[in-house]
Amino acid sequence: KDEEDCVVWQGLSDTLGGLESVLSEDDTMYPLFCSFAKELVLPLVDKVGWEAKPGDAHLTAILRGVMVSLLSVFCADDEGIKAEAKKRCEAFLEDPANVAALPTDIKSPVFKIYLKNGGEKEYEAIKGYYYKAKDNAERKHVLNTLGRISDPKLKLATLDWTTSGEVKLQDFFYAMGSVGHSGKVGRDLAWKYFQDHHKRLSGMLANASASLMDAVIVMCGGGFCSESKAAEIEAFFKEHPFPRNVRKIAQMTENMRANGKFLATLQSSELSKSDFWLPLLQNN
Repeated sequence: KDEEDCVVWQGLSDTLGGLESVLSEDDTMYPLFCSFAKELVLPLVDKVGWEAKPGDAHLTAILRGVMVSLLSVFCADDEGIKAEAKKRCEAFLEDPANVAALPTDIKSPVFKIYLKNGGEKEYEAIKGYYYKAKDNAERKHVLNTLGRISDPKLKLATLDWTTSGEVKLQDFFYAMGSVGHSGKVGRDLAWKYFQDHHKRLSGMLANASASLMDAVIVMCGGGFCSESKAAEIEAFFKEHPFPRNVRKIAQMTENMRANGKFLATLQSSELSKSDFWLPLLQNN
């Protein structure tokens, strides 16, 4: 936790992110892992800070972006982090020209923290920025984060909104991913939504590149980690064929099975026991 090297933290970020995705399927290991990751990441705030400094090296700026991304995953419930994200988001939303309040490289993770701790007011504030944003890159900050709201009803509202025609056809799947990648509840909700609306979604993309439906399928169904879910998804697509997307579906379920086997290995290891994690938490 005393490490300050950017390259090391980039590697740690990839590893922690991969483990978070797999372990989120396990109700025992997941909270212990997240507590460990939180204690690992939080001290970096004091070393790097939220604000760019005149003498910052290029790698320091990159490290700050890595740090805030990790904060959005593991530390969004920390009171200091919540307060900082709220302050920055609200200053930016009041005056989007205020780049100092919310630089582009940390905008998405700060939006995520703000949404995770917010309700309908915060949700509508971020959604409202979609219509004010000056370009598509800025609008994608909204699309990639809106589904991180905690309320399942607002997650569902995100799916309804992004498939309503309000969002460009080539971009609407990003918001579906913000729900599907938002944790266990979001995964289940996004996959059910796809099943319930697959005919409408097929109609929307009837004349579009197959890659767009590939993206929708992965965003809604790609986050699971078990043999049983892979079999369920295969059964759905056998009953409701998507011939242009067969290869992507096969790749997705293969990856799902591989992650499921990895999870099973972790579940049969010492990591599944609280006795493994408690000394690590105490040492931190």
